[in-house]
Amino acid sequence: PNSGKCVRVYLTVCLVCQTFIDPPKDPKNIRREDLTCKITYCSV
Repeated sequence: PNSGKCVRVYLTVCLVCQTFIDPPKDPKNIRREDLTCKITYCSV
């Protein structure tokens, strides 16, 4: 039995980041508007 006010929790966290680039007309000139990021977070 836990008589204190603290609780110990074990959990698993997953953070996945994906970066997508829309191909610009000039491949050497990629702008910020051509980038899209998708971030997925999961914890159990």
